[in-house]
Amino acid sequence: MPFKGLPNKAYQQWEAVYKSAKAAGDSESKAAQKTWGTIKKKYKKVGNNWVKKTSSTNASKIFSLINILLSEVNINDK
Repeated sequence: MPFKGLPNKAYQQWEAVYKSAKAAGDSESKAAQKTWGTIKKKYKKVGNNWVKKTSSTNASKIFSLINILLSEVNINDK
């Protein structure tokens, strides 16, 4: 069963994207490909469960902020 371990919110998203793709005229196979692609952008499979991915964008923003703060400290120390 492909939905085993998929969180409810992810399943609802899967269903909505699949129905939309089918309504746009995609075959069942193409609709499923698009749908799983969408799910895999936001979730990853860990063991038997799907978990939401953490945002790398937020992590990169945090690292950028840390670098800015560290450079400010280094400038003020000189």
